[in-house]
Amino acid sequence: MSNFCILGFDSSAALALTSSIAKDYDVALSPKDDFEVYAKGKNLDSFFVSLKDLFGTKLIVGNIYKALLHLLKSQNLSLSVAESCTGGLLASKLTAIAGASEVFKGSITAYSIATKVDVLKVPRDVIETFGVYSEECVSHMARCSNALFKTNLAIATSGICSPIDNLPYNLQTGNVFIAVLLKGSLPLVSKELFSGTRIEIQSLSCKQAIRLALMKMLDL
Repeated sequence: MSNFCILGFDSSAALALTSSIAKDYDVALSPKDDFEVYAKGKNLDSFFVSLKDLFGTKLIVGNIYKALLHLLKSQNLSLSVAESCTGGLLASKLTAIAGASEVFKGSITAYSIATKVDVLKVPRDVIETFGVYSEECVSHMARCSNALFKTNLAIATSGICSPIDNLPYNLQTGNVFIAVLLKGSLPLVSKELFSGTRIEIQSLSCKQAIRLALMKMLDL
């Protein structure tokens, strides 16, 4: 058994796009989560070759965190992360991969407003105007992470993984903002809405952050 995802598509769309090809190779597909699909069968190699011909670099087979680290290493680039709602989980998943230190330079878990302002240097007026759960906040977090660690690529997360009363700006539980900044370009920023438990939302946030980073690097 193996798993795959198609960048730019959720698991439901990936299943719809690949189910007929899977039948040709006698491969059984099932959703793993919101983004990834399990594939099981005796002809997986041929199946994935066929998918690669169709989807090119959008197809990621296996560990998505490893895929990002491998791509960074192949281009001699470095990575840092600034996390709020994911609470260090993204850094943990990256450093669980052997050899991550070759490209991963460090992370900051900026959970409080004070840490965002004092350590990451997010302007206080940005937080007062747009809030910590905003595209503007994560964009600044990513920029500051790049500057602090002197990296080529930075990822930042901020969002709501558990119910909070009186949320502003029509936000709701599961809203997560992710910013990916490749040095020398504009940030890629996304507002997501995930469902599930707190850890499920955090895990999906990490996975989507990596997907967006791959899309940014591959110019998809």
